[in-house]
Amino acid sequence: MVGTAPAEHRITIFTANHGDGDLLDPYQPRCDGNVFLVRTAQPSNVVRPRAAMNGHGGRKGALNGNGAAAPHKQQSDGSDLVPLHADEHGHYFDTPILSVVGHRLPWLLVLMLVQSVSGYVVSRYEALIQEHVIIASFLTMLVGGGGNSSGQTVAELVKRLRTKEVTLRDFWRVLAKESATGLLLSAGLGLAAFPRVRYMHRGATTSDAFAIALSYTLIIVMANSLGVCITMLLHVFGKAAVGSPPVTQVLVDVIGISLTCLVCSALLQGA
Repeated sequence: MVGTAPAEHRITIFTANHGDGDLLDPYQPRCDGNVFLVRTAQPSNVVRPRAAMNGHGGRKGALNGNGAAAPHKQQSDGSDLVPLHADEHGHYFDTPILSVVGHRLPWLLVLMLVQSVSGYVVSRYEALIQEHVIIASFLTMLVGGGGNSSGQTVAELVKRLRTKEVTLRDFWRVLAKESATGLLLSAGLGLAAFPRVRYMHRGATTSDAFAIALSYTLIIVMANSLGVCITMLLHVFGKAAVGSPPVTQVLVDVIGISLTCLVCSALLQGA
């Protein structure tokens, strides 16, 4: 059913449960059972979605006029009505806890073994760290900063991939954008890290502060770029949501510690 929306630019969604329709505020997501409707531009039409069965007696998404599943609805003025469905593992509250554990545990077990590489890196630079204890003091800040930055990248990218705003064909464009974002972020964070180390840590020298700040800068750039690569790669196998956050976090930790030790070894060895 298609009609003209009221002048105040609100949209009426007719659902199976609300035959009279409900007015939705602009850009306000709406959930009707298992169907999420998100308007992404000013509406001009009224749309009547119908629920599709997912094979388990539940509603999977909206149907088009031919009775086929319609993942995307575009109105005559170019605005969009986008259904967001449950993922391939079912709805959150309907999924048994043991199923969730079985799905996540293999990732965490493998990554636990990979993360042990960090211990090898630290032991290799043990003499440097003993001579410059300040490295150990800021190691968690350094790898934590990389994890925070990559986490933002991964979360944003997973969301864009799910809605198909970004596809695998956009890899190089996404990588360029996130790398540039990482460069700007690293510049700001590096400038903030220098006085944090130099003036807020007792006994820190200018060389110490410079080495830590430079390490922080490199880690942020690396983390953003790595987050894009891992997310896009796992998206090929349909595992971006569950695998990208932990895999990126672990690799950022390992590479971040290695970068820090290399930079500090080059700048502080014998200083």
